[in-house]
Amino acid sequence: MKKLLKIMIAAPIVMVMMMLLMVVVMMKMDHGIDYEVATDNTEIPQFTTMEIPFEQKLNPDESLPFMGSAIIDIDNDGKEEIFLGGGPDQQDKLFSYDNGAFVDVTEKFGLEKKDTGDATFGVSVVDVDKNGFADLIVSRTQGIWLYSNTNGTFTAEQLDIPLADNTTPLSVAIADINRDGHVDMYVAGYIKKELVEGQSVFRDGYGGSSLMLLNNGDNTFTDITESAGLTYKHNTFMGVFTDVDNDGLEDLVVAHDTGAEVT
Repeated sequence: MKKLLKIMIAAPIVMVMMMLLMVVVMMKMDHGIDYEVATDNTEIPQFTTMEIPFEQKLNPDESLPFMGSAIIDIDNDGKEEIFLGGGPDQQDKLFSYDNGAFVDVTEKFGLEKKDTGDATFGVSVVDVDKNGFADLIVSRTQGIWLYSNTNGTFTAEQLDIPLADNTTPLSVAIADINRDGHVDMYVAGYIKKELVEGQSVFRDGYGGSSLMLLNNGDNTFTDITESAGLTYKHNTFMGVFTDVDNDGLEDLVVAHDTGAEVT
């Protein structure tokens, strides 16, 4: 009886020791990613709010409630500027951080004025012509504009984009989808302000038409939306290119407020 009792007491102890030994062995064999957890406030970045002398003048009766912004090093001096898109009756602006404050440098870099009534909704930064200076691709009420940057000075050109009559281009996503060295564009389309309907259940076919455009290498683009399988109609806010499945090809993730289309 005493021997049996000793065995019953010893068995759980042996099992616990074996489990601890297995944990130690597994820890030594672990080649996964280690994580560091900050325990000191000095390891956490501290942010300070700063004023930028700009207030977007949005008229909800005239324009969709969106505003584009971007960060760009215009003159390659290592200091980044901020681009802020203006409302229908307001010009776009450029700001640079200098001596503890943001300074308006719009005229310094020759940012051309846009037409009155033309609101800026989105902006992307990319070196389109590969001259070593970042350019701006700006989406507005009236279409898509390319601001070509040469040695820190912009030249504006409206691109010939086949937008549907009921569609406003809200934003542009950029990627070289066919890997030919030229920047291609996905244009996220939203229905025009005057055509917006207050629906709780959206009917099929309601919304703007987005576009997938292949760069011809000369600032002209070929519409490949249908062949790319992107002919759906939704009110699309934006798209982002990323290689989701790590196959070396750019995938497209979109965000829209109608329907449940998966791209």
